[in-house]
Amino acid sequence: MIELLSELSPEMPIEITSGLIVANLLALSVSFWGLSLWWRWIVPLFLGERGREPVCFRQSRKGRTKVSIPSPPIMLAGFWIALQLIYAIKGEFNTKQPSDPDLNMIITNAMLQIGIGGFLIFLWEFSPSSESMIDYFRIDDWKTEIQAGVELLLLVFPWTVLLGILSGFWKTVEDLHPLLQLLQQGTPDLILGVGITAVIIAPLVEELLFRVLLLNGLVEAGQLDRFVAWLVVSVSFSLAHGFADATQLLPLSLSLGWCLLRRQSYLAIVTAHALFNGLMMLISLMTLSY
Repeated sequence: MIELLSELSPEMPIEITSGLIVANLLALSVSFWGLSLWWRWIVPLFLGERGREPVCFRQSRKGRTKVSIPSPPIMLAGFWIALQLIYAIKGEFNTKQPSDPDLNMIITNAMLQIGIGGFLIFLWEFSPSSESMIDYFRIDDWKTEIQAGVELLLLVFPWTVLLGILSGFWKTVEDLHPLLQLLQQGTPDLILGVGITAVIIAPLVEELLFRVLLLNGLVEAGQLDRFVAWLVVSVSFSLAHGFADATQLLPLSLSLGWCLLRRQSYLAIVTAHALFNGLMMLISLMTLSY
């Protein structure tokens, strides 16, 4: 996951360059676009009128049906996420200096995510269930789901920027995400590796783990209240990416979860997640160009 590089601190000297200016203009443009969607949705409600509800939060026909996912992949997803949370918590109290990230770390992480994602799909496909895996991932209207993903990105971006700026008051250089540390090196192989991991692999695997399996599993198999399950999974997703970035990631996590509960669209949440990571990576590269 690529986090926004507006988390500047006194330890990070800033030189005003064209790349930094363009990065800020891009962030502001996308933020204002997102705020315009909020305005068209929320303001009419206060006036007693019907606002334009974003596509990503509209309940679809698929979102009204009961999701039937077998227990084995749900339990494995929960176990894997628990390990990620333990690792994140352990890292907060680890006084040892972590090793510098490199290309081998990216490759290892990518292969691990592909492996766990593939095994979860295998378990789902070959576990007894009243609904086949193919039925769940079938797309009725791919254009609408892509639109839902784009709108979700726009809706969460202003709050991500705001929280990123606020987090700069307590975050330090040591809190910089490992993938952003790799981008600072600026070599083509590292940029390509980070891009593939952040924009393709991470959205596909993380949305399968956190939203499709764990969130649906807690609601359907675990009989947990939808609102409680939504909060638990959203907070878990944020914390699993490190305590330093948890607050900044919460708007994205909450929105992805609510979109899934309303639409049950894997394509929509993967699109939003991939666009979010890609935009953050682009802004970070522009910012780091100085």
